[in-house]
Amino acid sequence: MLIFGELNVFEPSQARSILEKAFRALNSGGTLLLEPHTYDAVRRMGAEPQSWYSSPSGLFSDKPHLCLMEHFWHVDRRASTTRYDIVDAKTGGVTRCAQTLQAYTDDEYRTLLVECGYTDIAILPSWGDGPADPVGDFLVVCARKK
Repeated sequence: MLIFGELNVFEPSQARSILEKAFRALNSGGTLLLEPHTYDAVRRMGAEPQSWYSSPSGLFSDKPHLCLMEHFWHVDRRASTTRYDIVDAKTGGVTRCAQTLQAYTDDEYRTLLVECGYTDIAILPSWGDGPADPVGDFLVVCARKK
């Protein structure tokens, strides 16, 4: 099971390798469950305007900091990158982090899974409009090993 869009953080060759390893690890009749990002969600992330926030602590630092964010859509790679510049509030030191997400259409997810040996592939809307996915940025993908 890969949830909350984690498959999208891997380059296509790495994602394929993960799915192949999962296929080998499954028992016959086993089910793979994925919750990847939709193509539109990844594209939308790459087109967001620059933004920032300040925080007393958080994901990037346990100290007070300012987080500056830039977003990029790479048309040729069909991927989005978010770059985070974390400014330490006390020292002014800057740490840079980045995350790139690969975009896949439903058909590309389906093709990738078939090529890795999966059958009975179902692609469904996300589980709901709850706090985990308020705007439908995720899909539910189930695939079996026959």
